[in-house]
Amino acid sequence: MSSALTPVAGRRASEPRATGSRVSVRWAAITVTVAVVAFVARLRPVLAGAGLRGLGNYDDGVYFGASVAFVHGRIPYRDFLLLHPPGIVLALAPFAVFGRLTSEGTGFAAARIAFMALGAINAVLVARILRPVSLSAAVLGGLGYALFYPAVYVEQTTMLEGLGNTCLLVAVLLLTRGAGISPRSTRALVAAGAVLGLSASIKIWGLVAILLVFGWLSWVENVRRAVLLLAGAAVAIVVVCGPFFLADPSAMREYVVTAQLGRSRGSTRLAVRLSDILGLHLHPSSTSLGPLLSVALVVSVALTVLACREPRMRLAVVLAVGLAVFLLASPTWFVHYSGLTAPPAALVFGAAGQQLMHWSARWTLHASTAMGAALLLILLAYAAPLRHASFGKHFAGAALRSAVSSRPGCVTADDPAALVELNVLGRDVDRHCPLVIDSGGYSYVLGTSHDYRLSRNRDKGWQEHTLTYLRSGTAAIVVRYKVGGGFSAATGRTISRWPVLRQVGADVLRIPRP
Repeated sequence: MSSALTPVAGRRASEPRATGSRVSVRWAAITVTVAVVAFVARLRPVLAGAGLRGLGNYDDGVYFGASVAFVHGRIPYRDFLLLHPPGIVLALAPFAVFGRLTSEGTGFAAARIAFMALGAINAVLVARILRPVSLSAAVLGGLGYALFYPAVYVEQTTMLEGLGNTCLLVAVLLLTRGAGISPRSTRALVAAGAVLGLSASIKIWGLVAILLVFGWLSWVENVRRAVLLLAGAAVAIVVVCGPFFLADPSAMREYVVTAQLGRSRGSTRLAVRLSDILGLHLHPSSTSLGPLLSVALVVSVALTVLACREPRMRLAVVLAVGLAVFLLASPTWFVHYSGLTAPPAALVFGAAGQQLMHWSARWTLHASTAMGAALLLILLAYAAPLRHASFGKHFAGAALRSAVSSRPGCVTADDPAALVELNVLGRDVDRHCPLVIDSGGYSYVLGTSHDYRLSRNRDKGWQEHTLTYLRSGTAAIVVRYKVGGGFSAATGRTISRWPVLRQVGADVLRIPRP
């Protein structure tokens, strides 16, 4: 590692060609290693949990279910509720088509593997952005992203944040490649804006990154040049979102904008948010402001200050700080939100690690090597809890499929992933069944619970809407909600009285009754 302290661009012209060849071989080895580690870090917890055919964290099923409905001819917003921009629907469409040709569960599994591969690409992009700093920085940053829990969690299945991270990293690469501190070409500014616009077309929070990069460009260059970035972003957003907006402007505005901005701040403690952002979710006693979280905060601040010493990575620092502040102020909180800061956090770690190695090299070259080894050991110790991680919930889709394969009418569920694994979601769309892709999302738009503090358990409008939908089928399965966890006691009693069509373990297919 110590031989990589000097950036590749800094080699003397008189050095033999073999030196460049050795650097190329080392870079190839770094790329492969980072990609493999990242992919395995995302695949292993899934296989240790419910597997590729299990139920995920609900949101992933919503996005894939929306794409299945789309390839069967239904338009988001106009025909069914979707609380996010349509970018994820378009990105998953090829896998939904593959599922239509094979089975929906197979398409979903293929999409999950593809997003794990996307996580590996993201880790390599981090390394590539850091390569002009040094190969050591590329190793630290790439492996840091590969093993960073927020990145692992959002890239082990079809979540918005993983795809958004790809867009953000490509934009940073376009704006920092080469020297990273000289004026950027017009083409680079427009292209970077376009990929940031794609990010905002996947999740509306991408607008925050656009504003942060715009402010940074206005500072380091000028406002007129920074406007080129906004122009590229605007074009991308219009191209992706425009057709869906024209199909039903009021519905898209209500779902994507009003429902998001209308959420009141949840009760999640600040310490929990900080713990998740710093990737301590799997570490014990990290959700209170105790020694572990306090040390992590101090180290994070120190690393951020160190990274500022590297001019190429100052944009990453702006993004890391700005996005973290935004997350801390956001209305509600789920652990996957922390994936938003994963790319700049990994870049900061790589740049700061290089600064520490450069500082230690003032004594001896061996001290620099020892510092690099120490940083890698600290990273491995930090990532050790990943060995015990498992994702997903087992679902007896294969065993239950025969009970619905020839059943007339519609099948309903409180989680679209269950319909996907039963291979009936597309069939329901073709049969013109009531289409509810995101049953939980209706609690934000029914008019009774824009205040997130009103739990679904006490939201009579949502209870009635969900029960009406479940009753519309000739078979129904409930896998997500339970009494006190979404359903009221009355709703739970009603569903429990429905006759059992087939039961496999905890998964029960029922015949709804009026």
